[in-house]
Amino acid sequence: DSLTALYEGLVAAIIRPPRAAYDAQSLGPTSFEIAEGRVLRRDITLSNVRRERLVASHWAVDDAAKRPCVIFCHANSASRVQAVHYLALLLSLGCSVLALDFAGAGLSEGDVVTLGFREADDVAAYPPAWKSTSALCLPENSSLSHFAATTRPCRA
Repeated sequence: DSLTALYEGLVAAIIRPPRAAYDAQSLGPTSFEIAEGRVLRRDITLSNVRRERLVASHWAVDDAAKRPCVIFCHANSASRVQAVHYLALLLSLGCSVLALDFAGAGLSEGDVVTLGFREADDVAAYPPAWKSTSALCLPENSSLSHFAATTRPCRA
């Protein structure tokens, strides 16, 4: 009936929003200079607990210094490309930046988004060597984003 179709359409709009389509050029160059030194972007592919392929990028100044890592959590129906707008500020503050496409978003696998419920597992998929006790997590439009995923720290 029409009420059921309306309800199913509403649910689909929330858990299966249109994917943000982009190519690697949207992430900027893999190497560039800032006042603090040369920044390298490393693109990473991992699997979450549901065995979905996740893609991410890590930007860091190419030196031996330990730096706090900002985990950038994109908004619903978005991608890691949103982090590019914050790179200059965060890198100049001495941070590295990790931005990932959650399962069901961007170039990662998965069919649905869960507004934070499963996205926390996606952040946890990163190896222990990336994690530390001092991280700042920046949710984009946190009222609409995968806010629960911002509770996991990482390190450069």
